[in-house]
Amino acid sequence: ICYKNGDGVTKDLHQAVKYYLLDARAQYNLGICYEYGDGVTKDMHQTVKYYQISADQGHGNAQCNLSLIKDMLMHKVIWVIVIRMVKE
Repeated sequence: ICYKNGDGVTKDLHQAVKYYLLDARAQYNLGICYEYGDGVTKDMHQTVKYYQISADQGHGNAQCNLSLIKDMLMHKVIWVIVIRMVKE
């Protein structure tokens, strides 16, 4: 997080990403980076990947965010089905 925010070091988002690969909290933070495109290209597949890795290690916020993403995707699928039914 120090590299991400420039706390005590020169701000370097690419260096921050390297350190985010080391533990559950950091992997959760990497998921956030991918979700919002902070220092990396925005990528929901990578977001889910890193939230899942972190969640599997018991990180509560990662579990919550992963659940929210899955719920959001489920609602999108339901709406696509409803729209197709209405069009028929």
